Amino acid sequence: QRHRARAWVIWETAAPVGRVSIGAVESLDSGRGYGAVGPVDSASYVDNPGYAHEPEDVAYYFTKPGAFRTETITSTDLSLTWSVPLRRSLQVFFHAQLLNVFNQSAAVDVDKTVETSRTDTETLANFDPFHQEPRLGVNWRYGPAFGKPRGPEDYQRPRTFEFSVGLRF
Repeated sequence: QRHRARAWVIWETAAPVGRVSIGAVESLDSGRGYGAVGPVDSASYVDNPGYAHEPEDVAYYFTKPGAFRTETITSTDLSLTWSVPLRRSLQVFFHAQLLNVFNQSAAVDVDKTVETSRTDTETLANFDPFHQEPRLGVNWRYGPAFGKPRGPEDYQRPRTFEFSVGLRF
């Protein structure tokens, strides 16, 4: 992730009873890079130097690392805190937050499945990763959902209201 930025402002004042503070945070997170990486057979093309258990598969980058990026995420969050002193350092407080006020929706993670001859022996041909350049559609292909969110957890949190009540001492 290349960039993260947070800007916030807090305003605090006395209330008829206790103190009130109001805050706002604006967040920006640039997209995260990912590439097309899949398992390939390298053991068939290298003499075993004496490993007791040779690795069966190794990860192979079919694209440059970070060739793709997820979406940039922005969010505006608001908070309200009201605290009332009871005695000495004892306070009761109410804290409320409204997160992602404008309910922005962007993908924070995506499917990165890449199919190779290790995952599809029927239609994809093996290749020598040391001497051959793999060809898209012949030696590898993007998974059917590559670059797409897989479920609700792959999106930024929707507009959310949270609150808490407690004692400080």
